[in-house]
Amino acid sequence: MNLIEQGAVRGVLDKIQHIDDWVKFLEYLNHHFNIQLSQLLAVDLEVQALSFSIHHSLNIDADHLNQVALTNIRLEIDDDPRLKKSLSAPFQGWMHDSQHFTEQEINQTQVYQQVLQPLNIQFGSAIQLVYDQKICVILALLPSPDRGVLSDAELQPLYDMTLSYAQRTKIMIFDHDLFLTLDLLLPEKAHKIFGLRPVVLATFSGIKQKAKYQRELYTQLFMFTPVEHKICEQLLNASSPKEISQTLDIKPDTVRKHLQSIFTKTRTHRQSELVQLFMKFL
Repeated sequence: MNLIEQGAVRGVLDKIQHIDDWVKFLEYLNHHFNIQLSQLLAVDLEVQALSFSIHHSLNIDADHLNQVALTNIRLEIDDDPRLKKSLSAPFQGWMHDSQHFTEQEINQTQVYQQVLQPLNIQFGSAIQLVYDQKICVILALLPSPDRGVLSDAELQPLYDMTLSYAQRTKIMIFDHDLFLTLDLLLPEKAHKIFGLRPVVLATFSGIKQKAKYQRELYTQLFMFTPVEHKICEQLLNASSPKEISQTLDIKPDTVRKHLQSIFTKTRTHRQSELVQLFMKFL
C-alpha cells in the first residue's frame, strides 16, 4: 500500500459519519487486498450479543450474502472460536485465524459449515478497532483459500492507520511531577453508527519526585521478564510503543506482544491504566 493509497484510505476514515461510508471503506479494502469479503461488526460485551454488522464483497451476489449473514446472526457467539477469542480480551495488531486454529477446529463449527464454506472462506484476519467495558468493534478481512491468508507485512500500513484513527489514550507530561492522561472511552465518530456517545476521561497524576521504576517490587508483584521490565520503565517515562521499539531496538510487533503479557499480568487493559497502577507505588 503506497502513500497515495494510504492517503485515500485515511481520507475515507476521516469522513466516516454514516453507514454508507463504511461500505465504501470495505469495498476499497476488498479491491486492494483481493479478498472475498470484508466485515465490520460490533458486539455488546455486557450481553455477549451482536449489535451491529455490515459486510461487503466484490464477487458474491448481494441476496446470497445477506442470506448467509442472517444465518450468521442466528448462531451462538460461542460456536465461533475466532469471534470468541477476539472478544475474550483486548489485543494489539492483527489476529490471524491460521495462527490460532487448525483446519479441523474451524471446519467442525456451524459457522464454517453454514457461513464460511458457502462463501468459499476458511481463515481470515481481524483487528479490534475499539475494545472497552461495553463494546468490541472488529474489522475482519476474509480471503478465499485460493487467495491465501493475509500476512502482517501486507496489513501493517492498514494497522498503522486504524491504530491512529482509533487511538484512545494520550499521556501528557506538563512537568516532572505532573501527568495528564486522556482516555477516549468511546470512539469520536462511531456514536453516529453504533449509537454510542464519546466520553473523555481526564486524569491528573502528581508525584513529589521523579518517577523511579520499582523493579524489585514489580518483580514480586507481577513476575515481569527482563524485557517486560525495560518496556514498563519506558512506559513510566511516557514513551510510546513506537519510541520503545526504537529505544530498545526491538520490532514493534515484539513490543506489542510483550505489552499484552504485561496487561495480562497486571490485569490492566491500556497503557494509561498501567502507568497509573505503577504510580500508586511511587
